[in-house]
Amino acid sequence: MRYRHILTVSWLVTAACVVIRTLQLMFTVDQSNGFYIKEYKDIGIFMTSAIFIGVGVMVFVAATVKRNPTNLPKASVTMGIVSVVMGISVIFDLLNMTVAANVPAWQVRMLDVLGVIAIIFFFAYGVCAVAHCKLPSLLFAAPTLFYVFKIICSFVTISRISLTGDIIFMMFADCATLIFMFEFAKVANHIDTKYIYKKVLTSGLCAFSLNMIFVVPPIVSGLLTEQNYLKVSLSNAVIYFVSAIFIYVFIIDMFKMKNLKSKHSHHKNSTSRYEKEDDMTFYFGETETKNGPDNNN
Repeated sequence: MRYRHILTVSWLVTAACVVIRTLQLMFTVDQSNGFYIKEYKDIGIFMTSAIFIGVGVMVFVAATVKRNPTNLPKASVTMGIVSVVMGISVIFDLLNMTVAANVPAWQVRMLDVLGVIAIIFFFAYGVCAVAHCKLPSLLFAAPTLFYVFKIICSFVTISRISLTGDIIFMMFADCATLIFMFEFAKVANHIDTKYIYKKVLTSGLCAFSLNMIFVVPPIVSGLLTEQNYLKVSLSNAVIYFVSAIFIYVFIIDMFKMKNLKSKHSHHKNSTSRYEKEDDMTFYFGETETKNGPDNNN
């Protein structure tokens, strides 16, 4: 399927799932405990299933993308601004994160250390996007490692409380974001370049959708009913919304026409930038290319 059609499907599916989740919170969930109201339990389960089926269909559609970016994506100024905001959201997430007493102290310390490194990365990534400078590729692993320990600490904490719908969506959002951050790091480190574009698009759109589904419906429901539907603090919720924007903007940057491989250019002219750039750096400056537009798009 054409790239622009996939983006349209992703927006439609995400919007539909956000509406379904909002209605589910307002009419089928008991806000005192987070569980389904007894007489609406079947409807609530059906709505949850519809949401995950919708996301699954979107991921399947994204896997059929025809665009094949071969150049390293140039981070736009917009990407730089969003990256800085992402760093700020990580700061708030670390300062307001609550973990259970049974979480080992070394895991909490690792989460703090990796969180600080991730913050440095997001700020540096933002600055480099504006200044057109180079950033060590290994530093792109920082967000992945941060999310690994974020999920570990969350899972240990969750095991001590009831598994409600909010927690299920939060877990899926965190795991999807982790998968995207892993693919994001692979792009910068020139790993699996043959299929990376499909993996970035599928994992990215999945993470974008799940983050939105987790954080937007409770806020909308609260505004409509003047009740508190958000089961995490607002400062913790911000990181999910900003993560979704960060992911979506990166996808837009990566799949720009200037990054596409032309079928009409000679092999020498279509050599991947992965082979031309220093293996330990990620390029943010303008790229001159002899590639023509992709006729499939």
